[in-house]
Amino acid sequence: MAKSHIKDAMVTALKDLSRTKSFQKITINDIVNECEISKQTFYNHFYDKNDLILYSCTSEARRIIKDAMLAGSNYKSAILQYYEKAITQKYFYRSFIREPYLQIMLLNSVADSSSEYVKKQIEHHHGSSELSPALKLAIQFNGAGNAKLFVDWIIDNMSIPPEIMADVNFSCIPEPLKSYFNYEEISIMY
Repeated sequence: MAKSHIKDAMVTALKDLSRTKSFQKITINDIVNECEISKQTFYNHFYDKNDLILYSCTSEARRIIKDAMLAGSNYKSAILQYYEKAITQKYFYRSFIREPYLQIMLLNSVADSSSEYVKKQIEHHHGSSELSPALKLAIQFNGAGNAKLFVDWIIDNMSIPPEIMADVNFSCIPEPLKSYFNYEEISIMY
């Protein structure tokens, strides 16, 4: 089995297990038994369950962005797709979101992914990788805001519809970033 397939199998096992067990009760043995792999194989790819969750959240975000790109979605549509996908995995996010360390990890992961995405957009559409200090701060602020909205939404049991979350996220883009993009018209490029 290819490395990425093994990692994805472990993610699937963790998500399946989170339907019936709390995060604290899921063991490495549970995950490897579900995948029919050895414990050593798990540790060849991940340090612990937290590392597996980080990989799951990061790879999921990249997949959603890639799928949105292939579909020609604009920025707002891509945000909506992210929230819609997350809500289909509510049980998974809810299984670990109360763990302080994992909450911080998810905040950082979403903030970093969001900031990286915006930087790539600016570079792609404006041909410049040189960002002013003010623009760097606006990108960082936007990423942190995206992350906080997302994590708070999970903590609040994802009770606000994804369409509203995407609208708020889109409408709160910092002014210095708006001058670089007309987000309604530009398809995402990641």
